This record gives sequence, structure tokens and C-alpha cells, in this order.
Amino acid sequence: MSGTQVRACTASCLDVCWAGPAILVAPDNLVLGRVTTNDVASIVDALAKEHLEHPLVIGVNDYEAKTAGPSLPELLPTP
Repeated sequence: MSGTQVRACTASCLDVCWAGPAILVAPDNLVLGRVTTNDVASIVDALAKEHLEHPLVIGVNDYEAKTAGPSLPELLPTP
């Protein structure tokens, strides 16, 4: 019987910095973007249930400027 294993690790560039904090799900090669700490429990639950259609999954349309979801707001420099 196999179970879901989750671990955090560092990664090189995923080319999705416009989508903020991101998670790469391997070996499925799914990328979730715009992730907050509040999203982690639902992501782990979806993976445990092998339900990989999470709303934060970055779809192919997100890689095209015309169809991409919202990017993160620019951080303004502090005075």
C-alpha cells in the first residue's frame, strides 16, 4: 500500500515568478502558483485524494500574456 508523501525542498527557477510562490508536483509535472500558506492544507488534501485539478494549477494559457491570470502586484519601494 503506498501513501502520499509530501516534502518541501528548494528548486532552481521554475519560470513562474510572475505567479508568486509556486509548488511543483512531481512526477506529475503540475505547477501551482499564487500559493499562500492558507492554501497548503487544501493542496495536500487534493494530492492525497489524487484529485489534481486544484484551482491554483497553472494551465497552459497562463504562460501566454494575452490569456494569463493575474500576476502579483509590483512591490513599491519603501521610502
